[in-house]
Amino acid sequence: MRIRQRGRRRPWALPFASVMAVAAVSLSCGDATDIERLEIVGTGVLFGQAFLDLDGDGVPGAGDEPIEGAEVLLVTGTGGEVVQLATTDSIGAFTLFEVPVGTYRLALDTAAVGDSLEVLGDNALVPIELGDTTRIDLGVTYPTRTIEEIASEPLGRRVFTSGIALNSRVNFDAEGRVHVLGASGFLRALNVERSAVTTGDSVRLLGTVVEDNGRPALDPATPEVLIAGAALVVPQSVTLAAAADASGGTLDAALVRLSDVFVTDTVTDADGDFHFVVFDAGDSVEVVVREFLAYPTEILRPDTVVWLSQLSGLLDPVADGAGGVRWRVLPRAPSDLDPEIRIVDLSVTLDLDADSASLGDTVTATVVLTNGGPLDATAFEVRDTIPTAVTYLSSTATAGTYDPGSGLWSLPGLGFGDTDTLRLVVELADTSVANVPFFVEALSLALEVDSNPFNDDASRVLDVRR
Repeated sequence: MRIRQRGRRRPWALPFASVMAVAAVSLSCGDATDIERLEIVGTGVLFGQAFLDLDGDGVPGAGDEPIEGAEVLLVTGTGGEVVQLATTDSIGAFTLFEVPVGTYRLALDTAAVGDSLEVLGDNALVPIELGDTTRIDLGVTYPTRTIEEIASEPLGRRVFTSGIALNSRVNFDAEGRVHVLGASGFLRALNVERSAVTTGDSVRLLGTVVEDNGRPALDPATPEVLIAGAALVVPQSVTLAAAADASGGTLDAALVRLSDVFVTDTVTDADGDFHFVVFDAGDSVEVVVREFLAYPTEILRPDTVVWLSQLSGLLDPVADGAGGVRWRVLPRAPSDLDPEIRIVDLSVTLDLDADSASLGDTVTATVVLTNGGPLDATAFEVRDTIPTAVTYLSSTATAGTYDPGSGLWSLPGLGFGDTDTLRLVVELADTSVANVPFFVEALSLALEVDSNPFNDDASRVLDVRR
C-alpha cells in the first residue's frame, strides 16, 4: 500500500454538521440535564484505485489491470479494528467518505490478494486530518525474487526478477528465449514476449517458474527494459570440461567462451540448424548454430576447417534420453564463432642407398618427413608399402610406429620446422622384374589442412641386376 497523492484540505466538502458547533436546549424541560450537545466531528475522504501491478513499478499505468469487486478495508493504525470498508468498481476505484480524524491502514481483503500476490507497501500508516482529501492507490503485485532465489520457488508461481540480458530477444529462436545474469547466477526466460530487449540491457521479467529439462526457468515471461545498454556483457571463459556439464549445473544459462577447440561430427537437421561437436584432448560439447543466424556453415566442415580459436554461446540443457540432461552451446550471432584454418605443409622425400641390386641384396629406403608449418601437425599417417619383389627385414623410425603388414607409419604429430625419418631395410627376392618401384605418401591430416598437396608423396625405382 503506497500513498500516491495527498490533496489539500477542503473544509467545504465536509458535512455541514461536521463543521458547526451548536447547543440545542430542549424547551419542553427546564432541567439542565436535558441539554443535548452536538460535538465537533472532524473527518476526511480517502479514495484511490486497486490495481494489479504487472510491470512492477508500483504505479498504476496503462499496462496494469484494475481489480474489480475487491473489498478495501480501513482499519485503525494500532488495534487493527475495521472502521469502514468499500468495494472497488469496474476500474478498481474506491472511495471512503467521512473518515474520522486519526491514523489508519488500508488493506485489501485476502480473497482478492490470494496466496501468491503481495500488497505493495502493506501496513503503511495513513494519517487523516480535518478536511483531508487523500488518494491512496493499492497495488497488488507478484513477489520479487532474485535470479538466485528462483531455484527455490514453487513451480507455477508467478514472480518478478531482474538482471542483465545476455542476448537480444528479437529473432533469437523459436522459443523466444532471453538469458539473464543476476548477482551470481543465471536464468533462462522462455517464450519471452517480443520486445526490444538487447544484449546488456537491465531488464525486469514477470514470468512463471517452471522446470525445463530439469532446470528452473521462467515460461512464459514478460520483459521490461529498465536501462538500455546498462552493462557490457563479456562471456565467461571456461574449460571444455566445465561446459560439458555446466560446471555441475551452476553455469546453466551462462554466456561462456571456449578457446582452441576442434570441430567434428557436423550435421544439419531437418529445421536447418547446424550441429557439430567441439573437442579437445579429453572433453567435448555440442554446438548448435541456428538457421536464422545465416552463418556460412560450410567453413566449419572438418575437411576445410577444424579449429575454432574462440567460440562463445549460451549454455542450454537438453534431455539426454536417459533421464538426465546434457548441455549444448548456442552461439548468439556469427561473431560468436572465430574459425581458424589450421594450415601445415607436410613434404615427403624418399631415397634408396643403391640404384640397383641383385638377388639377395639388401637395400635401405629412407623416408624423410618435414613440416613446413606454419602450425604443428597432429596425429597423421604415412603409407610406405613394401614392394612385392622385396622382403621386409627391419625398420627404424625417429618417431611413431611402422606396421609392415599395412605399410602405415603412424605419427603422433610433427612440429613446425621439424623432421622425422623412417628407414626400411629390405632384401631383393624377385629378379623376374626389370625394376622395383618404391612409393611413399603422407595421408590426409586429421586435424589440419595441408596447404601444398603436391609435395606429399615421393617415389624411386630400384633397377634389378640379373
